[in-house]
Amino acid sequence: MKKLILLFWLIFLPLEAKINRQGPVPQKKTPTATVRNETGLSIEELKALENRFWHAHESLEMYLGAPVALNNMPLIGMAVSGGGFRATVAALGLLKGLEKIGLLDSTSYFSTLSGSTWLGASWLTQQKSLTDLEVYLRNKMHAALSINNIDEESIAHKIWHKVLAGRSVCANDIYGGVLGNVFLDRYDGNHGQKTFLADLEEIATSGNYPLPIFTAALGQTDPYEWAEFTPFDIGSDYLHAWIKPEAFGKKFKNGESFDKRSPEDLAYLLGLFGSAYALSCDDIMKQMVNYITHTFKPNQTKETRNLLTNLVLAFTDMQRVSPPNIYNFSYKLQNSPLASHKHISFIDAGLAINLPVPPLLRRGLNVYIICDASADGIFPKGSELKKVAEYAKKHDMPFPEIDFETISKKPVSIFYDATNLGVPTVIYIPNFVEISTLDFDYDEKEFSDVLNGIEDAIMTYQYAIKDAIQRAADVRDL
Repeated sequence: MKKLILLFWLIFLPLEAKINRQGPVPQKKTPTATVRNETGLSIEELKALENRFWHAHESLEMYLGAPVALNNMPLIGMAVSGGGFRATVAALGLLKGLEKIGLLDSTSYFSTLSGSTWLGASWLTQQKSLTDLEVYLRNKMHAALSINNIDEESIAHKIWHKVLAGRSVCANDIYGGVLGNVFLDRYDGNHGQKTFLADLEEIATSGNYPLPIFTAALGQTDPYEWAEFTPFDIGSDYLHAWIKPEAFGKKFKNGESFDKRSPEDLAYLLGLFGSAYALSCDDIMKQMVNYITHTFKPNQTKETRNLLTNLVLAFTDMQRVSPPNIYNFSYKLQNSPLASHKHISFIDAGLAINLPVPPLLRRGLNVYIICDASADGIFPKGSELKKVAEYAKKHDMPFPEIDFETISKKPVSIFYDATNLGVPTVIYIPNFVEISTLDFDYDEKEFSDVLNGIEDAIMTYQYAIKDAIQRAADVRDL
């Protein structure tokens, strides 16, 4: 019977079922949620960052084995690419490697995208040691999406309650529900379906963990603009609009909401963060053009390349496939570029840049530790980092010159500008284990290969990394 229930949803929801019910409009004198109509960081994040600062400072002194003046303390952040389960495991390898060399507790931010968001959410939700989290994920990620390992009853129950409440449901309700089963199941009976982003605020404010930033892209923008999801707020500087996580999914107009509906849960957000399935045909064709560019050899004629490219681009006006559509919280706000849109779609940020560095760039970090699990044998290593460098240049943000000829050959590359003290340090760690992004069944060897590849690279280059961190602290002293 359970399998029949899931089969029903799998057949009908990808086509996007919507039930709209008309009822009396509640009259409230005060809104249930408001928009922070500005750019910049929230007071809550600044407070959490301050709490993390003291923890990170103490840790950095232990790591360097010497006192660090408070005004010399470098702000260190981690960024991990998307790439499905490959990115999930690579993110765990990064955390374990940095923990082993004693640097993890000195970091202040953990920015993730698509598959790495699943690891970040699981880490903070489970609150396990990284060793215990590894055991948990090894068990969960073997045949994770097999119908025999999916608690379809908990997913169907949650979706049915959305239907009864007159809420819209779509493919992401199933996809996110399954991801909740895998990454958020805390053995407390909810099977990952009753956890919310706001539930992470207390732990993020405690100072015991780096502040998490989950990312997505705004589907209505070209080029794609970034959206950020933290336990403190959700929004985008592009929209000039930020809301509390508990307001995500409510109806807004002119910066206010009188809607009593509950927010979308964290499982739904995990699906949204990794919604590569919501590719538009334009996205697909652009990826194919990139593939053609990187695949064709120099001796092949320019005419042949142009012919295939034009054939691909001929289909770019086709529509996106069932993206997660959310009520636009910047609706009717005068300074929002999307003020006329009642709904906005959030899609996998990897369609913009498959490295979630831009949210860190706007926070002005001193050290960026970048783990790139995006390469899977199709595109060359470093291609996403090149996009980051171009983004920084376009937005007039300091970023060091990158030697793109060498980064694909070294387990760890470190870049800084010896002549400009205002330029941050970049520590780049690529993944060399090329497993398809579409592989959702990791055996012991595949899991270990990706995990150990990143972890061992950090251990091997630990002294070079330490020298880079010491230099960043010394630069702050000048």
